[in-house]
Amino acid sequence: MPLSDWAGLLFRAFVVWQVGWGLVAFVMVWRDKGLARSGRGRTPERDLHRAEAWGG
Repeated sequence: MPLSDWAGLLFRAFVVWQVGWGLVAFVMVWRDKGLARSGRGRTPERDLHRAEAWGG
């Protein structure tokens, strides 16, 4: 497999990773805001930052 094919594959994998973790982080923050409005327990901030660090 030529190098350009590998580069394209890695780029697509990177984009999928970023979009996937971006959606996970978005849903986590959205859910946390809903919990805050209803006065229930919140998502720990370290978990939100962990999702952000993974690519969200």
